[in-house]
Amino acid sequence: MTFDVAIEMEVKSFSNLSEAPITRLFVYGTLQRSDPSGKAALLGRTRLLGRGKVSAQLYNLGDYPGAVPVEPGDGWVSGDVHELDDFATQIHALDLYEGCAPTDPEPYEYRRELTSIAMEDGETITAWIYWYRGAITGLQRIRSGDWL
Repeated sequence: MTFDVAIEMEVKSFSNLSEAPITRLFVYGTLQRSDPSGKAALLGRTRLLGRGKVSAQLYNLGDYPGAVPVEPGDGWVSGDVHELDDFATQIHALDLYEGCAPTDPEPYEYRRELTSIAMEDGETITAWIYWYRGAITGLQRIRSGDWL
């Protein structure tokens, strides 16, 4: 299956119109708008929905972080939530950046999944996130949950 077909299936895999595709993305590392690296430009055109947090623990991987999901109450990672304007094109570019596109060799360092995000205004939404898949033994945990 090609990447374009996989993305098209992902976007169109809803049984009726009441189930709109999820086009929101939670970013917690170098893709945050206030990260000094400027890599947030890789997101392309988006609408910033605000700040949120996810049940996870954050680890320092050197030049960038990795978030690992945990049970609620075992840690929080904060970040920005964006609505992607052109989901298929943007998510393809982001999958390539994160090294988890179908053309990348496995095992992938990250995997993209849907998860629940607690927004600052108290609303809970569903958004895509890139979870770190590597070993965390020996890595420095960022206890604040904030890369910045």
